[in-house]
This record gives sequence, structure tokens and C-alpha cells, in this order.
Amino acid sequence: MRWTLPADSSRAAADLFTARAADEGLLDVAYALVDSPVGPLLVASTKRGLVELGFDGQKELDFFLERLATKLSAAVLEAPAR
Repeated sequence: MRWTLPADSSRAAADLFTARAADEGLLDVAYALVDSPVGPLLVASTKRGLVELGFDGQKELDFFLERLATKLSAAVLEAPAR
């Protein structure tokens, strides 16, 4: 038997995980992909403020996440609400 979760269940689980990580102080860098007139942007922040604004956020996501993890912290999670 193969189990699969509906897409909305996966998103809900990811959101719950992110919220729990933030509550426990385990989320150092939060990021989101945001639509803009110039294309998707990656926006990343810490508790202190904005730390990254990247053009072609969707296309260059791995590059930006690796740089954030290397320069700031490995505790990087997608957290659009933050």
C-alpha cells in the first residue's frame, strides 16, 4: 500500500514545522519567494531585519539558500509569514 498526502496537507505540515521551529528559537533565517514587477524575488530576514534580496529568486533559489546557510546560519526555512 502506498500513502500520499494531499498537497494542502503537505503545506499545512510544513507551516506547522516552521511555526514550531520559530517558537523553539530554531529559526535563524526566514525566507519567502515574492512576486514583483521584475520577476520573483527571494526575500530573507533574521530577527534583526532584511539580510538578502535576490533577483530571479525561483531560478537561483539553491544559490541563495547555500549562501545564507554558509554566511549566516544553517537554520534557514521558508516562512512567508515572517
